[in-house]
Amino acid sequence: MNVERWGWYSVALNVLLAGLHAVIATASGSLAVAAELIHNLIDLVAAVAVLAGLKLAGRKSKAFPYGLYKIENLVALGLAAGGRIPRRSQPVLRYAGQLAYAARRTCRTETPW
Repeated sequence: MNVERWGWYSVALNVLLAGLHAVIATASGSLAVAAELIHNLIDLVAAVAVLAGLKLAGRKSKAFPYGLYKIENLVALGLAAGGRIPRRSQPVLRYAGQLAYAARRTCRTETPW
């Protein structure tokens, strides 16, 4: 079975979901859908990294006749380490979310009923 094919499916699905969430977030102004858009973009970066790792792992040469299969482990390690970065920036993201919410509340016109 072709493993790279599933990597391409993952990339295509994440692009489709990100586009759909971008349209819905723009049309509705929903912060929850905008947050889901960011989540889909992060998933897209991970899917592209996995696909690149799979492509590199399949390369063969005279020095590595079975391929560079250890690259898959390095990509997985990089993705696991990369997941720790947003945790360090949570206060900044929380503050940015509070600013966006406050700006949205002040710009919204209230209905009289």
